[in-house]
Amino acid sequence: MVPWRVEVLDHRVVRELDALPTGVRAKLDQIIELIEDFGPREVGAPHVRFLRHRIWEIRADSHDGHGRVLFVGEKENRLTMLHAFLKKTRRTPMAAINTARARQKEV
Repeated sequence: MVPWRVEVLDHRVVRELDALPTGVRAKLDQIIELIEDFGPREVGAPHVRFLRHRIWEIRADSHDGHGRVLFVGEKENRLTMLHAFLKKTRRTPMAAINTARARQKEV
């Protein structure tokens, strides 16, 4: 089985990831490791889910909050993280999805 690669789009996403609380970041790192070993579809819910427009969501919940990372890809076993944020409402904010869609064009 070919391993998966999870990449960061650019410095904007690195900044967003760095801004996440420690507990959320630790959970995110665990989920990314699972994705690299098995792929996003196999990891599945509750950690990974499809949103829309080829955009997927990593759900990293901890006592520090509800972190989300939106990503695109599955081509050649490569995923690209587009946007990271702390979720404060029940639904994923449309602004976050729009940010990811705009950045998706840069991949």
